Amino acid sequence: MKIKIITVGSPKHDFVKNAVIHFQKHLKKYTSVTIDEIKPEKIMPHKLKTTILENEANAILKRITPSDYIIVLDDAGKELSSREFSLFLTESSNRSIKYLTFIIGGPFGLDQSIKEAARMKLSLSKMTFSHETILPILLEQLYRAFAILHNEPFAKY
Repeated sequence: MKIKIITVGSPKHDFVKNAVIHFQKHLKKYTSVTIDEIKPEKIMPHKLKTTILENEANAILKRITPSDYIIVLDDAGKELSSREFSLFLTESSNRSIKYLTFIIGGPFGLDQSIKEAARMKLSLSKMTFSHETILPILLEQLYRAFAILHNEPFAKY
């Protein structure tokens, strides 16, 4: 099973970029993780939020395939403990899922069409995070879940 992350926007701050690189390095030991960054729509006074979301959704839809098991990151999604998340990864692997595809929205979130295409809605916390910081948080949780599955200690940061 491989992991694909589709994210609207790319990290702008060095601390976020460094965290992404750090966790990608740790995850190589367990699985292949690809990150596909979609250029966000420019937010302009004359552009409607719905138009922005629809345009971003069209770009996302071009990057998913029928074999993708789509998981959207959504504040109204299901919350899992790290152990429950690791069990979910095991179950996904046992079901011969080729790609677990996580989708992270932009500043306005995700269009309803993307949420409806998802097999799962996942919340990483009841707290609100910027869309930029969700990527390293997701990568850290993936790393932690794989470490749990392999009965390995977490690397010291």
